[in-house]
Amino acid sequence: MIDVLRHELDRNLVVLAPTGVAALNVGGQTIHSFFQLPPGPQPVGRKLQGVSRDVVAKMDILIIDEVSMVRADLLDAIDESLRTNTGKTGVPFGGKTVLLIGDMHQLPPVISGGEEARLFEEVYESPYFFSAYCLQGLPLVTRTLTQSFRQADEEFVAILNDLRVGENLESTVKELNNCVNETLDEDESMLILTAVNARARRFNEQQLDSLSGDAWSYAGEIDGEWRDTAAQLPSPSDLRLKRNAQVMFTKNGFDWVNGTIGRIVDLDDTTIEVELLSEPQRGSVVVVERESWERYRYNWDADKLRVKAEVIGTYTQFPFILAWAVTVHKAQGLTLDRIRIDLGRGMFAPGQAYVALSRCRTLDGISFNRPLSIADIKCDPVIQSFYEALTH
Repeated sequence: MIDVLRHELDRNLVVLAPTGVAALNVGGQTIHSFFQLPPGPQPVGRKLQGVSRDVVAKMDILIIDEVSMVRADLLDAIDESLRTNTGKTGVPFGGKTVLLIGDMHQLPPVISGGEEARLFEEVYESPYFFSAYCLQGLPLVTRTLTQSFRQADEEFVAILNDLRVGENLESTVKELNNCVNETLDEDESMLILTAVNARARRFNEQQLDSLSGDAWSYAGEIDGEWRDTAAQLPSPSDLRLKRNAQVMFTKNGFDWVNGTIGRIVDLDDTTIEVELLSEPQRGSVVVVERESWERYRYNWDADKLRVKAEVIGTYTQFPFILAWAVTVHKAQGLTLDRIRIDLGRGMFAPGQAYVALSRCRTLDGISFNRPLSIADIKCDPVIQSFYEALTH
């Protein structure tokens, strides 16, 4: 969608996202880096320094992707920063058009610790972006995209929508439990989705260690500015692989896409042969070299009178992660053929169950490690009230 907007709109666009990975996926910048905001709760909009100040003055539209993960205090900081840096302190967002893209039924903002939780108990009505003070009394113009490109089965689409909004849960959960398979499927292309990063990491390490042969280690290379932590790198800085390891591609290529599952056939210092296990290329073997991801910063091009994205850093590594298991968070945005959902002690955040299930193309491609319960389906009533208000 964002690529279409870039192509169709003859306007100065700036595309931002709340996390480093989300920013990479849309070819944009993180909110914090663009607005030069420090980490932590209630950041204060500040007078921008350098190129960001020129870009704010000249940009027409600010696009914020994955808005479900944007906290209310962060949106207030964006509003304050735009007012301060345009000089239009009495106008919402400094008079700039702001386009928010996302599904509030997906992954929520991260609240770290008790002090941050108190912020959203005593200052804001909720942590979600729509509780920001800058939006109070400001009507939102909304458009709903209804066509599903990932799923073609209308019955499955209806099940996912009920799950998403928290309706007909008893019958929906019963139907989904027909997928339960308590014996781990040996299908190589199956990916386990879990809510907890430690569980995914532990399972991947166990599977890798169980393979015979020596492990190869590949070090990622950073050139220029790249401030994200290792957890936000698209592929590990220390990537350990063996023959027969199951991997997931983390970047689009000629014969694969971000989310394609594969099995390592052979490997050396410069190339890795991978058998693709995802449709429609299942069974074909491709030779993969290191790829580079680019980190962007927006600048004002005085000669062309346009906002342009400048590459300020690159990260180079083979485009894989070990992929017998990944977190639901890392799977957001992916399209998968076969998944096994590790429910563990249950999904702990609103939207996690929906995000996990909706990664799969078909209902037949899903299995659970235990029966799903209504308690696993967490739908925040605050989100439901928000959507109800939009339709009235």
